[in-house]
Amino acid sequence: MKQITLFLILICISSANAITINEIHYNPIGSEYESEYVELYSKTEVDISGFWLNTTSSERDVTFPLGFTFSGTILIADEGYNNGADYEEDMTLNNLGGYVKLFSEGGIVAELSYPGDCTEGESYYETGCGVATPDGSYKNSHIINVELTVESSAPSIIEFSIIDDASEITGVQVLPGEKEINLIVQGGVTSSQILLDGVEIISLNIPLTMIPGLHNLMVIICNNQECTTENFDFTVMEVLGFIMDTNNLIVENFLVIGDTDIDTINHPTIKNIGNVPCNIKFSSTGIGPITSDYISVSLGDEFFTLPFQFELFVNTVMAVSFQFESPPGINEGKHFGEIVVSASK
Repeated sequence: MKQITLFLILICISSANAITINEIHYNPIGSEYESEYVELYSKTEVDISGFWLNTTSSERDVTFPLGFTFSGTILIADEGYNNGADYEEDMTLNNLGGYVKLFSEGGIVAELSYPGDCTEGESYYETGCGVATPDGSYKNSHIINVELTVESSAPSIIEFSIIDDASEITGVQVLPGEKEINLIVQGGVTSSQILLDGVEIISLNIPLTMIPGLHNLMVIICNNQECTTENFDFTVMEVLGFIMDTNNLIVENFLVIGDTDIDTINHPTIKNIGNVPCNIKFSSTGIGPITSDYISVSLGDEFFTLPFQFELFVNTVMAVSFQFESPPGINEGKHFGEIVVSASK
């Protein structure tokens, strides 16, 4: 029985004010002092009281005072910049490359690394080197608010697997037999199909006659408008097996004739019920004083002395006949023993 479990997952995403580092002016023309700056950007007003800039040169290069808020662009410059900076404090930016990180007590708020290969007088932006714009006219980020209404979407498959994995080998290894499929989907589902090697199935029952090796399951789930498909590969393991309908053999006149009816216990029949050919061997330690030299088996017209071995193909049924000979000097009466039938690959 196929079981489909549906989950409805609601995800709520809270928005936060995003602060970005727009520009790093680390290699000004002429003197490094009083000319370096960093530009921050925020779409909405934010309070960065106690926040600090961490640079390659110093863990706390700039610390913002209590009550410091801003929105839009803000210019943080080296002490003595005196060119319209919003905040000044001693600042050292490494010309060979590095980073600038904005920290709060909660961790990193924004960061931007620079390679150190900008031409003297240029600034570094997230998009690369460019003309310095301390007036805030350049922004490397822009926020677009989006409102999206989804009326219907294709259902998604969360999990699709065969529960009975018969081997620890990499991949899914299963033995023939009835298997349980684990299918978990998300979203409204109005119909579903499962196909085994391209043929639709109601339940997964792997017959013994299925060829061992790689096989494919495909699941298709649909709502009223769209469908989702997923493939799942698995390996059917080799099974070596046969059955015979005779357990107790009563021999009269030294001959037992077999047939191809698996249900006639007095007329031996053998059938390969595995999924690979197997070598069947008949052997015996003797029936009382009758050694194996005097016991023969036939799968057709000719008898062969034990031990005897032959190949039995998949799903093949054969009649098995036995012939016994009486060695010289054997006593009259009943004699007991075993004929062993074994299979190997």
